[in-house]
Amino acid sequence: MNRFMADTRIKSEELATSRKTGDSTFDVKKDDTTNIDEDIESESISEKNEQIQEGKNLTPFEISRTKYWNSEKKKNDAKTAVLNVLKYLIPIFVSLVVGLLAIFGGIWVYKLNNIAEPIGGIKVEIQYIKENIADTKAQIQKLQDKLDQIERSKVK
Repeated sequence: MNRFMADTRIKSEELATSRKTGDSTFDVKKDDTTNIDEDIESESISEKNEQIQEGKNLTPFEISRTKYWNSEKKKNDAKTAVLNVLKYLIPIFVSLVVGLLAIFGGIWVYKLNNIAEPIGGIKVEIQYIKENIADTKAQIQKLQDKLDQIERSKVK
């Protein structure tokens, strides 16, 4: 019997120390702000609401506790409403941005094409001018040869 009692005492001491150190041996849901079990908190709030409806006097602690819980509920409801709105606005915004980028990209490509076309035309014109210059030089050379021939015939 002593051995069994000793084991029980050691286990209870381990549980006590694990609760003190925050070990998660027991998964007890607590409210982070008050360290009160969630079940106890919801029961006490429902009891307080019943007391308020019955007209019983509440202690200042109970009054502040219910006011705090109600204010937190309002904040959480507001956060939920904002997040629900954002859930729909973010995809709309993203699609709007992608659409605008597509439109501006199309305009940019169109402008680039209109810039490239004249540049290509200018290159072709330069090629034609080079060919014309070569032809003109050949004609000038022929005329120069004819002129030289006429001068030689006059000199003789």
